[in-house]
Formats: sequence, structure tokens, C-alpha cells
Amino acid sequence: MKNTEYLRTLILMDIKDHTADKPIYSYQLEEKYHVSGVVIRDAIHHMRTTENIPICSGSKGYFYPRDKAEVQRTINHLRSRAKRNREAAEGIERYYQRSSGQLELL
Repeated sequence: MKNTEYLRTLILMDIKDHTADKPIYSYQLEEKYHVSGVVIRDAIHHMRTTENIPICSGSKGYFYPRDKAEVQRTINHLRSRAKRNREAAEGIERYYQRSSGQLELL
């Protein structure tokens, strides 16, 4: 859809104007484009995965990298989050398996 492509272009232009020292927060993009955080995250996910654009992020927001070290920090952070999410999913699965398929709320 053309609207989503255009929105991604605008978001990327904004991100390219920001560095690791002064990132742009998701809420700023949400307010500027009148969309939800989900829409912003989906757009960034698409740009990172389909278009292979090196959009970096940290605890304070999104930014465009100035060097390979900033990219590597983002890659390490994303991999760490993925590992922690996988561990959480496995913990829930173990609980479910121990309870013989019955969901027992505590």
C-alpha cells in the first residue's frame, strides 16, 4: 500500500536526522504522524528486515548509525532481547507441560 510506503519514507527521514546521542523517541513519531506505537514498530521492523536499513535503537529511541560500533550495539541488544523472550516462552511452556495441559492460575 502506498500510504505505508510513504509513512516509512517519512519515518526514515526523521530517524536519519538523529544520532545515538540524540535519538528520536517512538512517541514523537507517533504524535507527528498520528499513528500508534504498533504502526511505528511495524514500519521500523519492515525497514530493518525487508529493506535491510540499519536503523539503530537504544533505551532512548531510534537513530541512524554513524559507525559500525553503533550498529553492532543494536544487533547485540536485539539478540539479547530475542534470547530473553525465548527463555520466557520456554518457561511458560514448561509450566503448561507440568500441569498436564491444564491451565492452573495461581
